[in-house]
Amino acid sequence: MKCEMRKKDLYWVFAVCFIMLSSCLGDSNTRITVGEQEAVYQVRPSRGLVLSGGRLIYSSSINSLRADAGDCFMVQYSFDTSNPELQKTDSLSVELLGEPTEVPLWTVEGTVPSDTLLTDEQYIAKIGTRTPYIKGRLFLWPQLNEPESQRDSFVMHYDSVNLYKTTDGFRTYNLYLRAIRKSEIPADADSTLVPHTEAFDIESFFNKALEMETANQSKTLTIAVNYVAKPNKDTTGVEWSILELSYPLDNGTEE
Repeated sequence: MKCEMRKKDLYWVFAVCFIMLSSCLGDSNTRITVGEQEAVYQVRPSRGLVLSGGRLIYSSSINSLRADAGDCFMVQYSFDTSNPELQKTDSLSVELLGEPTEVPLWTVEGTVPSDTLLTDEQYIAKIGTRTPYIKGRLFLWPQLNEPESQRDSFVMHYDSVNLYKTTDGFRTYNLYLRAIRKSEIPADADSTLVPHTEAFDIESFFNKALEMETANQSKTLTIAVNYVAKPNKDTTGVEWSILELSYPLDNGTEE
């Protein structure tokens, strides 16, 4: 059984900030430059960066990265579209453009969810729709209304007692995301909508949910990322918004 993102076979090429022809490296007629993409560092069986969809990119620059297996990055690169690897393997030789940018990786634990407002809690305005899941890491792009110089930490957990909720016979597996201010900011500092790029180690949670839905012969695994959006009316607790993620499952059944 396997789980794959929708249109994953094309995502690594098309779901990028920009795609443009490059005349700086190689043949300008066959070389393509790919803008920022999420990637996870892999050591075995082959060293490289794994992209959404599962393709491994490698180069001498990637080999020299000071990173551990599972570390997360944003990466830009170029490659030759005439490279036979594109048709024959899941690996691709590339030329890195600049240094990969490391993405903070947060652990995820099981606990009992709480609506209590935490000290220095920050409200998440929204989360972008770009949410790749790569080798146990879920990448999210939360946006917070805050001073640009502010530093935050992110906390994600799941309900260790009730892993999912059932509606009309369908299960939704819930994650809970919160942001906490970690830097002192002047009270009169101007705020703006600040985008963040964060990664979360949800592998254990995801595998549990996947196992249950596979056993249930489900066609889709649905995960809801519940995030703190605002305080409640008396400001003692919080209200949640939801970003829903769907992962088609291949259970060997006909469509």
